[in-house]
Amino acid sequence: MKTILCFGDSNTYGVNPRGGRHPFYVRWPGRLQMLLGSQYDVIEEGFCGRTTIWEDPTAPGRCGIQALPGILKNGGLPDLAILALGANDCKRYYQADASAITAGMGRLCRLIRETAAQENQAAPLILLLAPVHILEGIEHSPYKGFDPDAPAKSRALAPLYKQMAQEESCLFFDAAAAAQASPFDKLHMEKEAHLAIAQGLLPIIKQALPPAM
Repeated sequence: MKTILCFGDSNTYGVNPRGGRHPFYVRWPGRLQMLLGSQYDVIEEGFCGRTTIWEDPTAPGRCGIQALPGILKNGGLPDLAILALGANDCKRYYQADASAITAGMGRLCRLIRETAAQENQAAPLILLLAPVHILEGIEHSPYKGFDPDAPAKSRALAPLYKQMAQEESCLFFDAAAAAQASPFDKLHMEKEAHLAIAQGLLPIIKQALPPAM
């Protein structure tokens, strides 16, 4: 069985923009599990507010680079790690531009490979998933910390992630090319968007990580 780790934020966790949380088989990791079938094990590790490398001063425990080692050691190295982060890095707390956010993703890539080397195991494939765009008006949403410049920052991430993926020999997928955030809360996705992301990832994963014959 091929294992796929989905390491992300609230859109991996599946926050419903209308309240609550989408069920597992509505969230994109769950949709991906259904599409891939029983020869793959999709592991969902989404956490609300998670960033690449920054610690949220108002809600500790959101720093991705601190959380990832424990997840890798607890669950073992996957065959594929999907890194689905960047939206929360656009908050004003971090004063990070798109280049700095992309550098954070690069650090996560290197951490995964360093962990594999320490464990004397083959490094997993890594896929950088650029987030759906934050929508205009996010500063008026219930989610604190976003200034009016957050949408522009989020739109700048995909081309930089794509370049980083080439430099780090990673796979790449732009979620915003397939889906969008809900106008309802400017940040999270409706069920149709989750499905679109899973469908977009499917051929990439099957080509890079074909099932055992």
